[in-house]
Amino acid sequence: MSENGARTFHLVTLGCRVNQWDSQAIRQQYERKGFREVPLEAQPSLVILNTCAVTHKAARDARKWISRIRRTHPEARVLVTGCLVPVENLDADEVVPKETFLRSPTILDHFGHRHRPVVKVQDGCDFRCTFCIVPHVRGQSRSRPLQEILAEVRSLLSRGYQELVLAGVEIGSWGRGARATLGDLAQALADLPGTFRVRFSSLLPIHLDEQLLRLMHERPDRFAPHLHLPLQSGSERVLRTMRRPYHLRTFLRVLERVRKWLPHAAVGTDVIAGFPGETDHDFLETLQRLEAEGFAYLHVFEYSARKGTPAATLPQVPAHVRRARVRALLELDARLRARFLQSLQGRITRILLEKPLSGDWWSGTTDEFARGRISIPSDARAGTLVKARVTRVDPHSKTVILHGGSTRHPL
Repeated sequence: MSENGARTFHLVTLGCRVNQWDSQAIRQQYERKGFREVPLEAQPSLVILNTCAVTHKAARDARKWISRIRRTHPEARVLVTGCLVPVENLDADEVVPKETFLRSPTILDHFGHRHRPVVKVQDGCDFRCTFCIVPHVRGQSRSRPLQEILAEVRSLLSRGYQELVLAGVEIGSWGRGARATLGDLAQALADLPGTFRVRFSSLLPIHLDEQLLRLMHERPDRFAPHLHLPLQSGSERVLRTMRRPYHLRTFLRVLERVRKWLPHAAVGTDVIAGFPGETDHDFLETLQRLEAEGFAYLHVFEYSARKGTPAATLPQVPAHVRRARVRALLELDARLRARFLQSLQGRITRILLEKPLSGDWWSGTTDEFARGRISIPSDARAGTLVKARVTRVDPHSKTVILHGGSTRHPL
């Protein structure tokens, strides 16, 4: 153990953006108790694992992490929290429900080394998709109070952050029960002073209304032209079996509205390969629909049966078929990404400087959620938004190259 190991910790985060926010809240609590976060090599006295349980693989990875820490850090106290806690017995010195850490209001004032902090606005889900364990481990939908969100945003902006990612399990349900909508929250953020952009995380299409789209159209300085709308399948029959809270025709009408208000926006989606009962015809429908709608990218998931969900009891698609469908979707994803990056050529956008490269070059994230590289004067600072023009696409690194920006005199 290190000399100061008695007051040191290391935190491992697995899973989604909501888990990232939860971990930062836990980190902040321990820092305020006088603990210092150190790398695992420094032999911390406490190791905290914030787990994910959304798929079998996520649960398996969490168990591997616990076994690894037990083996490599026998003197450390191992504390496990997160989504795996309600569903499995875990080998830890202490198993703590996430709610124990987050019982009192928490206002984050920093986000570690990340330049794009997450702001959790909502947790839990009221839908009951047949494949999903999240409502069981996260509970019912509940909204974070507006004033608490705004206090956290102001706190982060005071630290110089220029991009904020709004996250939740089902962020479109924010404000339900308080006669408020996500559009109302977005308007409150639009009214704040300062130079920063807001990015929405995954958003169900039924929650993307005209109020929000109009505001994104009117305030391109505040809202990134990027939306992630999870489809999961392009087959109406499969969507019904999944018990998704929308029809395919509803999803397509939402996409039409997006194209109307935000014609150049990047729209990504989720898709599950090999859902129980998915036929070759269903899968072909999905491939054709995804390509026809011109998504900017796909997040591809092989179906993973979770004990306790209705889909786990249905006839399963053979593993080799699921894997073949994943490969086909990943090939489509590569084509869609390449096509979308080419569409950005010649456009003026903003890039958030995140990582210095060799010389004056930086890498970062554009408004459209594309990875980009830009040559900028040496007075550049990480976390700064820079307006510049996309001059070419590097197909090998799948990034856009930008030119003409300045930290002092942007285009």
